[in-house]
Amino acid sequence: MKSKSTLLLLTQKFPFESGEEFLVPELRRLSDEFDRIILVPTAVRDFSVQRITQEKISVYPIRNPESPKDVVFALIKGLPKFLPLVLEQLKNTLWNFKLIKYWVYHIPFALRIRDELEILWKKEEHLVFYSYWVDTNAYALSLLKLKYPQVKYVARTHGGDLYDERSPTGEIAFRRSVYEGAEAIWPISAHGVAYIVRNFPEFEDKLKLARLGVDDFGIGPILANDHTYQLVSCSSVIPLKRVELIAELMLKSELPIRWIHFGGEKDAFDRILKIVGKGRSGLEVIWKGKVTNKALMDFYGGHFVDTLINLSTSEGLPVSMMEAISFGIPIFASQVGGVGEIVVETTGCLVEEGQNIKDLTEQFDGWIKSGRTRDKDFRLGVRRFWESNFNAEVNHEGFLQRMNGSPEKVKS
Repeated sequence: MKSKSTLLLLTQKFPFESGEEFLVPELRRLSDEFDRIILVPTAVRDFSVQRITQEKISVYPIRNPESPKDVVFALIKGLPKFLPLVLEQLKNTLWNFKLIKYWVYHIPFALRIRDELEILWKKEEHLVFYSYWVDTNAYALSLLKLKYPQVKYVARTHGGDLYDERSPTGEIAFRRSVYEGAEAIWPISAHGVAYIVRNFPEFEDKLKLARLGVDDFGIGPILANDHTYQLVSCSSVIPLKRVELIAELMLKSELPIRWIHFGGEKDAFDRILKIVGKGRSGLEVIWKGKVTNKALMDFYGGHFVDTLINLSTSEGLPVSMMEAISFGIPIFASQVGGVGEIVVETTGCLVEEGQNIKDLTEQFDGWIKSGRTRDKDFRLGVRRFWESNFNAEVNHEGFLQRMNGSPEKVKS
């Protein structure tokens, strides 16, 4: 039954700049459940380009402190409130210098976000809050709930806002405060659910598995028309993504390969090209850079791709993989985070983390030579797995049912 209420959705940048593309299919379904949606982005630097949203969606950006002067001013202004909150956080964590430095910026900003949300809370009726990340936005919601206990909010958690090893401060800031105040916590993977159960068992009853999903753009080409194996990687070019390891693998492989990378800045990929050097016979490397999601979907729809390759050190449950398998493209990926929930025997090849380059190359070459990536029935099976597990039409339905329903029980 359709809700007669307003959803306030806190994002980092969407609908401005780039990123958080995976919000688009979810927003379409949320629009069916709420009369209005208010998007509140809080980490925007460039407001010049705003992506198109549905008619019933309005945008209420909150500007973040951009200069040291802004940070100092916010800290001084909020000092009476800041110090008690710091003491509260000290009780919740094993603090370190990096974490305290993070608090100096983010606690005053969270107070500012809370004050803005309070204005909206007083103006709107039947307002439901939803933070897309366990971050400063979610912490601001926990502060709002302390002031108004009747406030209800849910928070998704992905990868960078879930796993301590992904945080530059050594742990996810404000996490316990967010979990305590939340009506529900929505990890996007069963691995994420199990991770929270192991580390914060007291919040198990709030956990609800809420996988992301992607739209159906149709299946891609099923039959290869080239003896060269065409591989795609799709990510930023940062240490976490280990694109340089993909480059080393391409050099060590004996196969004829065309490796196409989507994403990253030119300077960063130029460093990858230095690793490749003059390459080897039978290797072609193409950098496409940052492209629109539509351009990427058009590429998958019009080109045969043997496999999407991902060798990251940590992941949540990558949308890039969901997109690939929706076209019937198999995956070759490291077994980290929730990757094992999408890369299974019927969708690709899962790589044990920590292998040396020799073993990794042998596994890769052996899998490609097996012919599975070019087997019509196998690729159709990859597509069927997407339909059953990561179809946005299914996964993004029922916000209110997930918010009010029973939690997912996942063994830790």
